Amino acid sequence: MSNQIILEDISHIELGQSKPYREDKELIRFQKDLLNQYNLPFNEKALLKGLQNDFIDISSKLLDRFTLEELHRFDLILIAYDTPNIDPSYSLIGYLTEKYKLEGLCFAMSDYGLDIGFGALKVAAKMMENADFTKALLIVLEQNTLPYHESGDTHYSDGGMAITLSKNEAEKNSHIIEKNLSFQLSENFSVEDIEKALGAFKDTAVISNQELRGEVRCRLAVNGFRTSNALYEYSRLYSSDRDILQKNIWLIHYDPQLNKASAINLMAGNEKRYIYDHRNQ
Repeated sequence: MSNQIILEDISHIELGQSKPYREDKELIRFQKDLLNQYNLPFNEKALLKGLQNDFIDISSKLLDRFTLEELHRFDLILIAYDTPNIDPSYSLIGYLTEKYKLEGLCFAMSDYGLDIGFGALKVAAKMMENADFTKALLIVLEQNTLPYHESGDTHYSDGGMAITLSKNEAEKNSHIIEKNLSFQLSENFSVEDIEKALGAFKDTAVISNQELRGEVRCRLAVNGFRTSNALYEYSRLYSSDRDILQKNIWLIHYDPQLNKASAINLMAGNEKRYIYDHRNQ
């Protein structure tokens, strides 16, 4: 197949080390102003619980894995994150462009929702399909330092993903991005509803939380990321089991706030599987 969007590589990191909390009146005012737009109260105790790694820290650790020569090959670089950077003192794009001498088109995407990684993949793939971009780097960032309290006892991670896309002939050991779609679900949806929405496939493997899988054969996904959990799970599988590249896969992320599912179909081999993720609220 030619002129396909190929997912060449994916990797992720998790940061466990914390930085000192930087108390700054202007920064707190910035956080309060942002939260006012969503009718959320500022909670400094919640802010103090975080690891304090900002997006510059996380993205730098991801980009440090590439040589400068490798970075110069990307003609499209997309940085994606759901929550605003906890420290906006520096421009994330400006900092990375200057530090790594990035030569491709570089921009950020945010305020999309919990499936930000899926949305960013869709944007990058569309740009590659409709323009002369041949190689893209997608960075998905995740921070656990939040200036407000979220329901539940989930302890999120600081981390991120680096995803490499290309528009070349698909190699045997690679995945082609075949579909990237979103759809609404009924209030009392089931895994079977998702199967029906996508088409009935046999030998389905579902990554989901225990209470949702019912009688469907599945692999449970338990991780501490706020967004794009199915992509993180795929990255883990990619690094531990390269046989996954011989299988057709559905990556599915459920957003309980919007009761919406996002799905990415990665094509390879003859076997079809689902990787499905649900985050409790």
